[in-house]
Amino acid sequence: KNIIIISLLLFIPCILPPVINLLLTGFRMGIYDFIELLLIMKLYIDYQKKEQVDNKELIYVSLLTIIIACWRTEAIYYVIAFFIILLLYGRKIISYKKVFISSLCVIICVIGITKYNNYLIGNDNYSITATIMPVTELVKAADPEEDREMLEKINKVIDISKIYIYPEKTGEQQFWDGITKDNYTNEDYSDYLKGYLSLSIKYPKVAFNSMFDIFIDSTGLGVSNGYSNLRVQDDGEAIYEGLSAESWGRINSMLKMPFNKELRSTIIRCLANKDTDNKVTFLYYFNWNLLIPLTLLLVSIIVLLIKKEWVLTFLGLTIIGRVALIFLTSSAPYFMYYISVYLVGYVFSISIFCKLFYDRKKNINSKIK
Repeated sequence: KNIIIISLLLFIPCILPPVINLLLTGFRMGIYDFIELLLIMKLYIDYQKKEQVDNKELIYVSLLTIIIACWRTEAIYYVIAFFIILLLYGRKIISYKKVFISSLCVIICVIGITKYNNYLIGNDNYSITATIMPVTELVKAADPEEDREMLEKINKVIDISKIYIYPEKTGEQQFWDGITKDNYTNEDYSDYLKGYLSLSIKYPKVAFNSMFDIFIDSTGLGVSNGYSNLRVQDDGEAIYEGLSAESWGRINSMLKMPFNKELRSTIIRCLANKDTDNKVTFLYYFNWNLLIPLTLLLVSIIVLLIKKEWVLTFLGLTIIGRVALIFLTSSAPYFMYYISVYLVGYVFSISIFCKLFYDRKKNINSKIK
């Protein structure tokens, strides 16, 4: 009976509207979230077994770590987290020799794949999206004379004159309008980052406010006159026609189109918890609220810390660590950036609360006996 109840509790987060919505859109984050969830729960279960981790299992979690660290830039810290978690397991569960060998393999693979990926892309344009929102606000706030040196460094990679011409546009809009220059060198990009960091240090409030506004909207709390500021893919037409019309048009298959466009659009709008006028419904404030799993995750981490459950505490910190990195690098309030924290945060928290309840019940029974 308890297993059935726990299984249902763990299954509920996997079918919440944000998760299903993202799976329907076809973005990589849909499957990525479940891979990350698999990795976290595998590390959790391996520790709970209190048995020696065999080579097959070690290879399995190592491969999952490589996928997670390579597939999303902000997850690069998983390489270090993986090493620390295995060390915290202790020698009874895994030898230090295996820890170092597996961690070294993970590091080599991640570095190699990342470098090859950058080579295929050919430039750092994708990386620029991590700074484009605050950098445009910083350019607007900077003094053209006093901050000339820093602005010139930034101008090596992006055309800051366009920021002055269209000050009403966001950094994301400027990026897709072609603010990035062509044929800039690695040295130019390095100077760009230096200029960005220098302006951030000089105008910290401007940089922070830009990041904070995106974060608030990303949590689902940003609602204006009934309309959400959160970027949710709820337009059926955009999903299968607007994202990449040229490449999509080259696909010659009857299966690429839904059998009923209107039905698909309606389903996605309902999953976004919006009415026919695209205004949010009451359920939106519950289903699309990132603060709920974040709060549960923080509470579980604090409880684990008090109980000196170091491995599980660090697992929780590994999940929540992504929030800080996305906060610093998010280019727009897309919920998909935080969806892994949403899903994994829910499942991990429920697992911890069930474990604490079971441990407490077990202690009570042992005292009665």
